Amino acid sequence: SFKSLTFLNLSNNLLSEPLDNDVQENLDSFSLAIEKLVLNGNLVSWPTVVFLAEKMPRLEELHLNTNNLPDPADISLQHSNLRHLYLSCNPITDLCSVSRNLISNCSSLEFLSIAECPVERLPGVDYLSTFPDSLHSLNVSTTKINSWSEVEKLRTFPGLNDLRIQGCPFLDGYTAHEKR
Repeated sequence: SFKSLTFLNLSNNLLSEPLDNDVQENLDSFSLAIEKLVLNGNLVSWPTVVFLAEKMPRLEELHLNTNNLPDPADISLQHSNLRHLYLSCNPITDLCSVSRNLISNCSSLEFLSIAECPVERLPGVDYLSTFPDSLHSLNVSTTKINSWSEVEKLRTFPGLNDLRIQGCPFLDGYTAHEKR
């Protein structure tokens, strides 16, 4: 086994559901020292993500880009060490669901990317107040956010100091100079 492995990149391996029983049984017997897990382009599901995160108590960075992950709905990811979460290029449309089921349960989260997800609206003040104070960086570039009023909601975001927002429909009417 790889007891000292801290970084694992399994991108583009099509690790789709369900996890093989042998894999599950082996993972059930111990926790992994992995701090950074990259699963981009694998078509993994939310239950698999939650299962793997539970086996990695030291996990700080999780890359789930391009996995066709929908809104988390009734799935709850709870992790006290997770600092960076990448959800880009997934068909996530409901940031309230992401907030309720992922963000609010990851007390150390500092960075969230939902770039290139078809999110049109940001959560209201009531949901933004549930974001952990540690979350200070948000990437919403190339989403479907279509008005400044949506962006204005972020003024109440408790710890936000880094906002990445490019390629959104409401920016189309501005010159390159104005977009800066």
